[in-house]
Amino acid sequence: MCLKYIRLLWSLTKNVNNISSFKTKYLYKCFVFYILIMVLPTFIGLGTVKSGSSWFYEVIKSHPDICMAKRRKEVMYFNHNYDKAVSWYEDFFNHKKNGCVHIGEFSSNYFQNYNVPSRVKEVYGDKHPKFIVILRDPVKRLYSNYKYMVQNGEFDGSFSKFLYDNPDSKQVGLYSLQLQQWLKYFEYDNFFICTLKECIFDYDRVFDELAAFLGVSNKFDKSLIHKKTNKSFKPRFKKLYYYFNKLSRYLRKHDFDFIPNIAKQVGVLSLFATNKSIDNVDDDKLLNRLYEYYKYDISELERMTGKKLDYWSNKY
Repeated sequence: MCLKYIRLLWSLTKNVNNISSFKTKYLYKCFVFYILIMVLPTFIGLGTVKSGSSWFYEVIKSHPDICMAKRRKEVMYFNHNYDKAVSWYEDFFNHKKNGCVHIGEFSSNYFQNYNVPSRVKEVYGDKHPKFIVILRDPVKRLYSNYKYMVQNGEFDGSFSKFLYDNPDSKQVGLYSLQLQQWLKYFEYDNFFICTLKECIFDYDRVFDELAAFLGVSNKFDKSLIHKKTNKSFKPRFKKLYYYFNKLSRYLRKHDFDFIPNIAKQVGVLSLFATNKSIDNVDDDKLLNRLYEYYKYDISELERMTGKKLDYWSNKY
């Protein structure tokens, strides 16, 4: 492996003789060498949003041979931070030297963003990472996203009003269209796709298959199967909670992750949490219309993945 990299480095630096400036030659060689040794994730969790990705991330993180990104769960390099250098992205994974078999990140907005596949391809070139996707009943995912926005003070109103004001929100659940976009750049064998329901009711099989996919033994922490993460609630001090989340996002955007991380560790979020939950929707006509909207996409996803998804309907 080492000899392979030396030969590659030599082949790339042969053209340096055509560069007259000594400084330019030096910088060019440094750049080529950096590209060869940079540390990037061996797998990327693509999402989807409000489909159990935070829970899935915790389970994957529990494996002793897997290291996830430092400082934050969602690096979001390929969608929100692509204007930054690759070295900024790589810095989240330079702990690979600590004996990790795999390193990864889980950014739940990647799967739905049509710009991300080509950007991943651009950064990785021919060294394709593995991709992990967890999917959820698209109607339940949509309602969960509505509750999350209500909780965070980003929306105030009924579910039907949310759909009227945010017509594009339904498109996040068109999974087959999103998968087609990814398959333009990467082979299907690079993807591990499961549903939240599979994870809950067939935990052993799913994580046996995931371990085989990653080439590790199944040492995921089974005690996490019943752990609930990101459960929605009606916050107290709604305005203050809204600005707290807004400030946290701003600090992470500017790489001050340690501040919201400390706030989380000392239990600041418990000041806002209550036992009150946001009511579930009970409008059967609305639910039937939504399932009808997703019906064709679900059938296409079944065809593409070979999974039976008949439990994604209003009958269940």
